[in-house]
Amino acid sequence: DPRQVERFLREVRIAGAIASPHVVEVLEASTPDDPLPFLAMERLRGQTLGELLRAGPYTGPRLTALVTAIAEVVDGARAAGVVHRDLKPHNLFLTDAGAWKVLDFGVALLGASTSTLTHGAAVGTPAYMAPEQARGEPVDHRADLYALGAVIYRCLTGRVPFVARDTPALLYAVVHIMPLRPSAFGAITPELDAFLQVALAKSRDVRFQTGAELASAFTAAMAHTLPEPVQRRARRLLRWTEPDLVAQPASH
Repeated sequence: DPRQVERFLREVRIAGAIASPHVVEVLEASTPDDPLPFLAMERLRGQTLGELLRAGPYTGPRLTALVTAIAEVVDGARAAGVVHRDLKPHNLFLTDAGAWKVLDFGVALLGASTSTLTHGAAVGTPAYMAPEQARGEPVDHRADLYALGAVIYRCLTGRVPFVARDTPALLYAVVHIMPLRPSAFGAITPELDAFLQVALAKSRDVRFQTGAELASAFTAAMAHTLPEPVQRRARRLLRWTEPDLVAQPASH
């Protein structure tokens, strides 16, 4: 299947381009001239975040460790000209040794490449997709930072930011509506509400601009010391949706 071969070769190029201990190491790979494509990667033992979330919200220091690691990958990918485009719990892997790894760069955007492997279809998982990605616009690393914000929302609340009856309705919500206020679902502080309001802003220009900035703000929010400039930015943004009836179920 030529599409599978293209995806395979993309994984090889991208894994070699990003310098991070949180990207799966490629040990050996075939060349385009080899009759049978192969890819030898480090063996991982552990669980995906999606599996861990089956036990409930994922919070505290372990969430801070996750955010710090994935934010580092986003910055490393940006330096290499890579946008993952599908960060979600099932693509985040915690090894038995306690290290986070980002999986599946098969639909990532590399440099000036315009190939999506999907022939015009939407790229990514709608529940974690940035508004500009949902609109089909060109994306940069800030789409990955939005997805990380959506993952954090899921970890804290036990719910994805949006649930809808079908994919078009879900994409409409991603573009036009703010999620339910996180603190409506439990002991989530106003600082974390404000942090997520910036992380999930509709405009990428007012979100966190780097992984380091996002991770620093998250760590501060967890310590109840979110900087006032971030809180002011949150107050200027579209308000959260308030829960009316019952919470929506989680989705992977």
